[in-house]
Amino acid sequence: MAARTAVLLVGGLGTRMHPLTLTRPKHLLPVGGVPVLDLQLRRLSEVGVRRVALATARHADLVARHVAAHPVTGLEVVISDEGTPLGTGGGLLAALDVLAADADEPVAIVNGDLLTGHDLRAQTAACSSGVDVVLHVRAAADPAPFGTVDVAPDGRHVIGFREKVPGPAGTLVNAGTYVVRPRIVAGRANGREQSWERDLLPALIDDGAEVIAHRDDAWCADIGSPAALLAATRAALDGTARSALPQDFDPATAISPSTTLEEGALLEDSTTGTAVHVAAHAVVRGCVLLDGVHVGAGAQITDCVIGEGAVIDDGVTLRGVTIADGARVRADQDAAADEGSTTR
Repeated sequence: MAARTAVLLVGGLGTRMHPLTLTRPKHLLPVGGVPVLDLQLRRLSEVGVRRVALATARHADLVARHVAAHPVTGLEVVISDEGTPLGTGGGLLAALDVLAADADEPVAIVNGDLLTGHDLRAQTAACSSGVDVVLHVRAAADPAPFGTVDVAPDGRHVIGFREKVPGPAGTLVNAGTYVVRPRIVAGRANGREQSWERDLLPALIDDGAEVIAHRDDAWCADIGSPAALLAATRAALDGTARSALPQDFDPATAISPSTTLEEGALLEDSTTGTAVHVAAHAVVRGCVLLDGVHVGAGAQITDCVIGEGAVIDDGVTLRGVTIADGARVRADQDAAADEGSTTR
């Protein structure tokens, strides 16, 4: 059984991805050389979804233009522009209105900064008669960064959530994909910001909604930070993330054909946008280079995300940093910055 309709939550502010998200939504950043939004839409189409509402807020115009320019065969995409961000819950409720799905038809709800290889068809099939919400859960080695899901002794019914608390390895956590019957959330919009995980879901459980857990421990990853984006890109290139990617994804296309490498330059385990230039004897390893990046001669760039149009001067060394769009990193700037730092 497949969900015919879906909501993709792409309205987040992307603060963990600054400065790159000052000029674009994080969902348009690439994993394996392909914008995350495109990977998600293509995969939804493959599992039978035919109509998707994108719950957007900041950068809604960029999202709308992108999907218009990159249509997915057999998939209708509509835009739900919240204007003022309404949170995951408020944005979901607004998008369901735009989606206009049947009140009792299961709708897939997917976080826009998530790549997941779990079986969405099986999760949808679990939304049988009498079930209101199906929550994808997985076992985590360390549950502290996630929302812990408390399940009844039957192993099926969700009875509560605990946000980001420590626990033993194997604890079930919220994996970020839901199947929801729209009727169960009808009338809950209040025009204010609401969280789906912290506000609406607990309220539904308290009100007696039938919320069940669907466990699937397939590969999944959040791409909400530069480090996470790089990790997901490595997984896409080496095949670890194969189950989470559309069938036509080809890691060989991760390097744009318009990329120029001068004599002795090395580009390894990396992806490039259009018109990237890597000068003589520069070494780039494990990086994401967006459109128009120039890497100078002899530069050494490792585990970095380099923003659109950025210029890395000759001889610069960078490791584990994020460079803003249009920035220039000079050899006299102590460019070997600490890992995780950001250059604006």
